[in-house]
Amino acid sequence: MEELRRSVGAVCVSETVYDGQAEQGVELDYVLPDYYPEIFRILCCRLTPRIMAYSLVGDSKLMIDGNVDIRVMYLAEDSNAVHCIEQRYTYSKTVDIGKTAAGSDIRVKLSSRADYCNCRAVSGRRIDVRGAISTKIHITSVRSVALPVMPDDIQIKSAELLCCGNIVSADKQFTVREEIETGASGICCIMRTNAIPKVNEVRIIADKAVIKGQVTVSAAYGIYKEGEQGCIEIERMTADIPVSQIIELTGIDEEHSYTADIDVLNCELGCSNENGIITCNMLAVCRISCCKEAVVSVPVDLFSTEFETEHTMKQLRAVKSCNDLSRQFTQKAVLTSDGNHIEAVLDCSAEVYNVSCTPADDDSIKISGVIGYQAMCRNSDGVPCWLEKQESFEQIVSVERTTKDSAMDISVVCIDTDHSIRPDGTVELTAMTEVSGVITDTEVVAVTDNVTIHEDRPRKLDSGYALRICYADGNESSWDIAKRYGTSVEAILSENDIADRDEALTGMVLIPTV
Repeated sequence: MEELRRSVGAVCVSETVYDGQAEQGVELDYVLPDYYPEIFRILCCRLTPRIMAYSLVGDSKLMIDGNVDIRVMYLAEDSNAVHCIEQRYTYSKTVDIGKTAAGSDIRVKLSSRADYCNCRAVSGRRIDVRGAISTKIHITSVRSVALPVMPDDIQIKSAELLCCGNIVSADKQFTVREEIETGASGICCIMRTNAIPKVNEVRIIADKAVIKGQVTVSAAYGIYKEGEQGCIEIERMTADIPVSQIIELTGIDEEHSYTADIDVLNCELGCSNENGIITCNMLAVCRISCCKEAVVSVPVDLFSTEFETEHTMKQLRAVKSCNDLSRQFTQKAVLTSDGNHIEAVLDCSAEVYNVSCTPADDDSIKISGVIGYQAMCRNSDGVPCWLEKQESFEQIVSVERTTKDSAMDISVVCIDTDHSIRPDGTVELTAMTEVSGVITDTEVVAVTDNVTIHEDRPRKLDSGYALRICYADGNESSWDIAKRYGTSVEAILSENDIADRDEALTGMVLIPTV
């Protein structure tokens, strides 16, 4: 603790502006073109939502533009070939997020997923799709709060707070176009896509940040064969697409610490019957936040030796540090096919959703959620089938400097899925998942604010004594005694030859009059 005559500096505070989700219904009434065979059995229907653009309107609304890829896979009568129908549903959504703080740095993070999808064949040439998607919205505000300036003629007790004196952040959207060679003679359709970004390197130079990373694009596609409808063969591919961005950040240098991430907003894959090249068109955003630690003195108490005073307190959630988190773990599930033995797995994938993150013990967090496993297989009769299963998970992850006041912006994604066929004809899927995000170490501090000195109400002090004596019981410091008797801390320290102003005093204490 320290007694100061003034309070200087600023504290960066962080608060969650909005943490919720927006739901959007999806409807499709589709009639098959003449060149498609009639539907005999629907295998599955997949909704793949994408965020195309978003913007803050005023200080209370978020506008989201997106689309949903609808893929329906079905079998025709007397055929084991898989047919894929792909359609697109577009939408716009306005979300009321409440009033944001003026002058603050607003950070928006969005992620979409399919909630459910029902698909039925109205006739052999017509399908009806009803479903819903949800977009998780996490908006935070970071702003610099100037500490109040205190009058010169009062006693002030301050606490030294190690925190981020200033936070500088920025983001930048960019597009990537890449051609991926698969080696196939031709591709008739894309059945599944996924894109997982990762930051590999960050370099901080004067007023700039250079961010390098990669996006791992994976897909399942059907092999095209001339003269055949649908596809018998389904293959999987994975490709790493390098990405890099230079972001302008005024005022940063090599002494700043940072957190950075890349988020894929949209990844569209195209194919051709004539070759095995997949074209990838991707829209992504790169974000970085830089901070430098500083020691700031914050006022926590005050009094006047001459007049009665009143003051109020306000709580600030000060940002102490921001740390990147990256961990990997695996989860397994067994899928069955209603008594039929599985002979081959054509494609498999897993999706993580309903993720929650809470502090566990000191320096650890608990992450829980649900993993949805999917597999397209071929049973012992050679007929394709669709298997899926949902299982919950829970993981304890060690993270240094994590407390109950830490703010956590965490996501969990499946980076790869492997499979094995067991002797009993069931399929075991192994989902390799990655936990990533930012842990913001914060501290809630009560700061003195709005001081009123009543100069018309002088303190009633006994001026008949130059020195008084009190007996401390070990529960008071020099500040507590000085405030009670209307003297200064420095006078008590000097009179009693005390070096540590935070020391709990016991026994006789001399109290000089000031």
